[in-house]
Amino acid sequence: MPLKEKTEKAGTEFDAKRAFEHVKNLASFGSRLAGTEGDTKSIKYMSEQFAKAGLKVEYDVFNAPSFIEKEAKVLLSYPSKKEIKVRAMLYSVQTSREGVKGELVYANLCRKEDFAKINAKGKIVMFSRTRDKDAFWEEVTNAAKNGAKGVIMVDYNPWIFTATMESGYFNIQKRFLSVEPNPIPAVTMTSNDGQFLLEQSTKGKVEATLIVDVKNEEKETKNVRATIEGEKKADEKILVIAHRDTANTPGANDNASGLATLIELARILPNYHLDRSVELMAVGAEEELGSLGSYNYCKMHKNELEKIRAVINVDMVAVGSKLKVITEGLWPDKGKLETSKEINKLLVEEADKLGYFAEYGICSFATSDEGRFIDAGVPASWLWKPDDPYYHSMEDTPDKVNPNDIKAVCEIVKNTVIKLAKA
Repeated sequence: MPLKEKTEKAGTEFDAKRAFEHVKNLASFGSRLAGTEGDTKSIKYMSEQFAKAGLKVEYDVFNAPSFIEKEAKVLLSYPSKKEIKVRAMLYSVQTSREGVKGELVYANLCRKEDFAKINAKGKIVMFSRTRDKDAFWEEVTNAAKNGAKGVIMVDYNPWIFTATMESGYFNIQKRFLSVEPNPIPAVTMTSNDGQFLLEQSTKGKVEATLIVDVKNEEKETKNVRATIEGEKKADEKILVIAHRDTANTPGANDNASGLATLIELARILPNYHLDRSVELMAVGAEEELGSLGSYNYCKMHKNELEKIRAVINVDMVAVGSKLKVITEGLWPDKGKLETSKEINKLLVEEADKLGYFAEYGICSFATSDEGRFIDAGVPASWLWKPDDPYYHSMEDTPDKVNPNDIKAVCEIVKNTVIKLAKA
């Protein structure tokens, strides 16, 4: 018997305007980094939206590293005086109130070999970000081993990128590695400010003070889950997920776009006969933590994983050009993780039937939340628009988001879920 709508009630179509309101509301909370006030507000918001759709709300509670940046700046003292705005790398150590003072020295990409011709001892090292990478434990460690007092990463964008002090490894136990011989503060700055400092350094010595006031601590966070019960095989489920946290940014596209998709699906899917259950999950602590929320879900629900028939991850789908169905992600320590060919094929086929364009792609620098499920043996896929120029920056605001893109993804995911939920 074909799946069909339970009712013909009005208001059961996806609504781009409604989805956009959710994006704006979520982005208004500020940073939703794990354990922050914005994170707490987003937990409440998603819970309320799921409950409003008539769904039972449940939680996975766990602890995660939290980070609050109070202040970060560079004060030039010679040859001229100037204050330059920077952002602390996530999980950077703080300085004293007076900061660390030293001469600026440029170390190219901050690789080991880049220190062969420079003296970094007692200085503040500058280096460039030239590719899609967000974890810089290795570069900061290289600077520290060569005696640097602090590090400034210069981004290739005219806005400040949010980088992290993590290793970038898939292995959760190796996400945070020690900076030897001593931790040093690390910040990021814009391409324009970086170019100004480099031009100054070609004329002679440039001296500055780096001030970083931050707070690192463990805080509680949650996965927020809501289930639409299946009518025939309720113990089997299709999981649709989107991470709730941000990289210390407003996170309109990354990932309020995914959360808006979940909210719309929560409103629409109960109107359909579903043989299998569908679980919608707003995942905590994905950003910069190796998908810690999904990692904890797989641990807490280990005995239920064999009943999950498919996982669809919606992460960053409303800024950029082409929608990608990711076939694999690459990790420096794990290697390649492949997504489900069956789910991927369904997503592309359903997009085509609806008249939307979606194509296969890869992620060369990691996976998102789906990676933890793949590692646990659960078939999973990831919908993503990779070419968001505002990724992990304060420019990730609602005005950049295309609400119609969210509607398109909602329709693609809905049709795919309905097929997957058929017993």
